[in-house]
Amino acid sequence: METRNLEKYIEGKPWGYKLSNKVNGKWYYGVAKQSPEVYTTSSKNTELNSAINKDEIVRSIEIADDSYDYLKTWEREILTENNAAQNPMSYNNSNFTGAKDKTTVDDKLMRKVADDILNHNTVSGVNPVEVDITNEVEPNNKTKFKPDSIYNNILQFQVRDNLLSGDHIKNLIDKIDQHYGNLDRIEEETGQKLIIVVLEDRLHKGRNVPLRIGGNHTWKATLKSQFGFKFKILYIPKSVHSQWSDLEIRILGQYLNPRDKKTILETNEDDAVKTGLEIFKKTNKSSTTLNSYLNNENWTPKQKDRIKQRVGRDYEKLELLKTTPQNFIDYSTEEEFKLVTDKVKELEEPNCLVKYMSTGKASIADPVSKIIHEIYNGETRLEKIKIVLYHPSMKHYNEFKIKWEQYFPTWQRLIKHENINLTWYEMPHLTEEGKWV
Repeated sequence: METRNLEKYIEGKPWGYKLSNKVNGKWYYGVAKQSPEVYTTSSKNTELNSAINKDEIVRSIEIADDSYDYLKTWEREILTENNAAQNPMSYNNSNFTGAKDKTTVDDKLMRKVADDILNHNTVSGVNPVEVDITNEVEPNNKTKFKPDSIYNNILQFQVRDNLLSGDHIKNLIDKIDQHYGNLDRIEEETGQKLIIVVLEDRLHKGRNVPLRIGGNHTWKATLKSQFGFKFKILYIPKSVHSQWSDLEIRILGQYLNPRDKKTILETNEDDAVKTGLEIFKKTNKSSTTLNSYLNNENWTPKQKDRIKQRVGRDYEKLELLKTTPQNFIDYSTEEEFKLVTDKVKELEEPNCLVKYMSTGKASIADPVSKIIHEIYNGETRLEKIKIVLYHPSMKHYNEFKIKWEQYFPTWQRLIKHENINLTWYEMPHLTEEGKWV
């Protein structure tokens, strides 16, 4: 079978494909884990398989990703969008693919929307409106809206960990007051477009509200300035944004703060990690979507690698928490760790070495091997060795049980030849546990 876009295939990773009939134009979408060299299709559709037999089908590799679940979601969304089950041009017999309840992320669309706003002050033909807030603010306190002002209803969408930067607001205030609040003059002389982006009638925290996703610093700086009395607001109607997910909104909010341009608050690595983590959570750990998101910002290769590593670690921690019992003791607090040191003191006696050891070490064998080496070389003379073990996470507890626990009886027998008794004690990993071995 002819296969196109073979360069998109990544060895060892699952991939999504489209089969197209060169004669009648019918199509089929599927996902595979095996190499294209050995895999054709899993479809049982007789008509499709007959067409393959007649060499009427060409295959195109559309996408590859680390996450098989993400690709099943990709497949489901295509089938649903084209109503494959009822579409006479479809070889797929169903729209259901067994995909988990996750979504794909159209970060490229969000990049385009952000570019349209930043470069042309418009999106989908909608232009910003300039509003005068003179009668909306308190007469003797311009920093606050009157209680009945409509602008109190516009809520702020949190894109970053730190909502507002004082230095950034101060810089914007200086620009606004320098030009007496004239937005057109500010744009002409500095290139700075002080635009506020609001989603109309957006479902947010259980209710429909006008939601501000861009220009939060402009909003605050205008209120705090002496001469700023006008907002330039781009209201994006529900008909435009209703198909955008909250994750896409978050990404759009960050794209509205591109790196290295004018007096703006750039997206920083912490914010990128936060969004990357949301991408992993919403897409079943799709590296393709994460890479695409990062490629749309001006990150250096080292920064991208660093962000991806942090996202991976944070995602692993979240997944670990899902399987960690609520009564797990990780000994991370001072009070909990004191239980470990108290146990060490309790076990101390003459001619006895007592050590505590975390099973979170890269290799538990290293410190044990060091002790054995010192004993065999006559550097240490002891009668007893007692090791107090504690587990900093459920992952390390499981790893200890599977990998390391089996070695302790062996070490015990080896050291016994030197007339030394080795014992070990596991600190409770759940409440009300603990045992001597």
